[in-house]
Amino acid sequence: MASISFYSNNYDGRQLRLTIDQTQIINGSQSILHWTLYSEGGNDKYYTIRPTQIAINGTQVYSKGFTSWNTHEFPAAKGRATGNITVTHNNDGSLSVPVYFYTGVYSSKWEKDYGGTFTLNNSKKPANIIAASSFN
Repeated sequence: MASISFYSNNYDGRQLRLTIDQTQIINGSQSILHWTLYSEGGNDKYYTIRPTQIAINGTQVYSKGFTSWNTHEFPAAKGRATGNITVTHNNDGSLSVPVYFYTGVYSSKWEKDYGGTFTLNNSKKPANIIAASSFN
């Protein structure tokens, strides 16, 4: 299955990383996307994280306001948040989903959209005909 990662700015080794995995295709027309937001890197101290929002295929899946370093909570602290979203493929089985990943580590000058586009594996598998007897 397909997988992609998006990265925020890096401040003193700390960054936010959004990873999305296409984990399952259902009924040949939908996929389950599993997303994980990591706060990682740097030393063990806490870092101020600007407002953080994630939307996948137009659906907001995560939102957290400004998180000051002294709150000692995620995403100012190391850790992760996870979730799932189901998306429907086009009739031909293809799908590219927009990913909005807005955040910034430490300063508002790095607060921006770090997302992009995630192209999923095709949900329609072509038929492989090896042999056919009495084919009309």
